[in-house]
Amino acid sequence: SPLEGLSGGVPEELFIGGKACAALEGNVFIAPRCNVAMGSSLLDVTAVTASGKVFTFPKSFSFWQRGKIESVHPSRCSRLGGTKMVVRTSDMGSRIVSVCVGEAECDIITQESSSCQVSCVVPAAAIDGAAEVRVKAENGNVASGGRIAYFTPDIFGLIADNIKLSPDRAVARRASGVDRSVCLGAKPLQRTKAGRYFEIQVGEREKSLRALALGVIVSPGPEALVGPGDRLKVKEACQLPRCWLAGYDRAGAIFHNDGEERKIPVAKWRPATCLPPGSTLGVLWKDCENSAPAEFVIFQDGQERARFTASGRLPSPTEELLAVVDLQGHMQATLMSGVQLPSSLSTRRGK
Repeated sequence: SPLEGLSGGVPEELFIGGKACAALEGNVFIAPRCNVAMGSSLLDVTAVTASGKVFTFPKSFSFWQRGKIESVHPSRCSRLGGTKMVVRTSDMGSRIVSVCVGEAECDIITQESSSCQVSCVVPAAAIDGAAEVRVKAENGNVASGGRIAYFTPDIFGLIADNIKLSPDRAVARRASGVDRSVCLGAKPLQRTKAGRYFEIQVGEREKSLRALALGVIVSPGPEALVGPGDRLKVKEACQLPRCWLAGYDRAGAIFHNDGEERKIPVAKWRPATCLPPGSTLGVLWKDCENSAPAEFVIFQDGQERARFTASGRLPSPTEELLAVVDLQGHMQATLMSGVQLPSSLSTRRGK
């Protein structure tokens, strides 16, 4: 790079970390090849002019290896944008100052930026699908090849008193209190060969001993459930009739099986302690099939965490199921249905 302003004139020789640079026309030098001993530490630069004067610039140059994106979390987000995304990289050599998703630049959360990690807010997208994630550091180092997948969120329908919905009804947020934070999906879950499936993406978590719960419910009769202002009367989703859900925290999570409760082993899944913001939770409902019983399966970030045989007043072949979410412990959730089932989905039954 050009060296200007030396009082002794234009340098004829340049050394970085004691190794000579190749001189080009126009006061430009090519840095020597970096060896392992140099690493990415700051090195002294020495300039020698035609008159023999020597100028030393202590710890003024560093080498870096081209960056590599190691992880992007979450890997999926609503195309409405606004989701916090954390990108982890190899050591970029200096602080990361820019993140782009596709052609759109993200808003950086400055206090959470370093040479190997950055947090930002994902911009909105016009269509569903995967978009490339790229980052750039202060020293010009660039890392690319990360991916995040945009999806179109579904919408919520009936809600309880402490829930507020975004204008498009895709995001539910608990406004106050700890209970009366129940939300139902607006549309019946789609039937597929694998079963009926939906996901939510969770937002920030508050300091609380409580935890959210999610599951399915046979489409309720509004006359029994809706209070003034078309709000759900119940304090907790487990009070709803013909409902199957998993979560909460009562010395561990529970599976609510149409009025009956079973403990979920802490080693398998406990949302109170293992559900950071941006996580994706999925619920799969498998109807009775031949001699096989109905099943309820919980996924977190694409991995199966718990599977139960469902019983009670099971839905008939003609009855629809709605998604149900109880936002205790968490402040926000985005509903997704009609999404692709996790690749880890097991075909086994019964547990």
